[in-house]
Amino acid sequence: MDLLQDGADLRFIAADDATRLAHHVELFDPAAGVAIVWVRLPEGDASIPGASHFWMYYGNGQAASVEEPAAVFDPLQTLSFSFGEGSGLPQDATGFQHHAEGMTGTQRAPGVIGQGLLMQVDSALRLPATPALTPGTQSGLTFATWIRLVDVPEQAVVFRRADGRSLLELGIAAGAPYVRLAGPGEEPVTLESGTALASDRWYHLAITLGAGRLGLYVDGQRVQEREAPLPDLGMVGSTIGSAGGLEGFHGTIDEVRIWRAPQGQALIRQRELAGIGDLRQRDFMADDLAAQERLFLAETGPRR
Repeated sequence: MDLLQDGADLRFIAADDATRLAHHVELFDPAAGVAIVWVRLPEGDASIPGASHFWMYYGNGQAASVEEPAAVFDPLQTLSFSFGEGSGLPQDATGFQHHAEGMTGTQRAPGVIGQGLLMQVDSALRLPATPALTPGTQSGLTFATWIRLVDVPEQAVVFRRADGRSLLELGIAAGAPYVRLAGPGEEPVTLESGTALASDRWYHLAITLGAGRLGLYVDGQRVQEREAPLPDLGMVGSTIGSAGGLEGFHGTIDEVRIWRAPQGQALIRQRELAGIGDLRQRDFMADDLAAQERLFLAETGPRR
């Protein structure tokens, strides 16, 4: 394949063979013959005929990259971590550039797509405190991630934001996902899936908050939803993993997403699960996380 080593000559064109489509390269490894590229399709655009397929062009040795990560994402999506950096802090691929502020975890772990972030029970990924990541009382929030546990915990935090008065928390209790919401001086509202997760299997977890409702999703299915007015959650940073003196989880996360609006079940399934349900069963998608963790330790040395 006559392709530049950095993939700068990649071009994605709609079915009309004229309209260039925005794309974002998550992983590009010519030596391994592997590339993972996100392409924004012209959904619902009647001006582009035959939108059921698109074209990929390459081979111009003088081409400069036209990659547009920010243009690939929904304008309501305010954070997207794919963990493809390999080193340093995870970078937000959306135009908001909500890059991680701190991290304790091992990148380069096999993810559900490309690479993920391997977490220990004391690992934490800290997100910035910004207006676009703060659920407004008239807007709401959706948090979604893929997770694969090495050990199924009795109690663990997956995602948490708290300012001492209010709380929004996605976690695992008795092996099963839950979401908890509490406003200042209010009794917490807790939704539980009731079904324990298994180890060494990818799951998609999501919570939605807004329009007076709180929802919990597992693998694209709404397992619980109830009325829950959106409280003032304050403009504070959020944490994935260990937070507030509570332990996190031992496992890998991938494709962390945040929207500043509640996403319905159809959109969660369409945007997050399309095609990945098959990918996560493939042989190259990490059959033994514990063995892979031993490999990481051999490569990087023991944790300190």
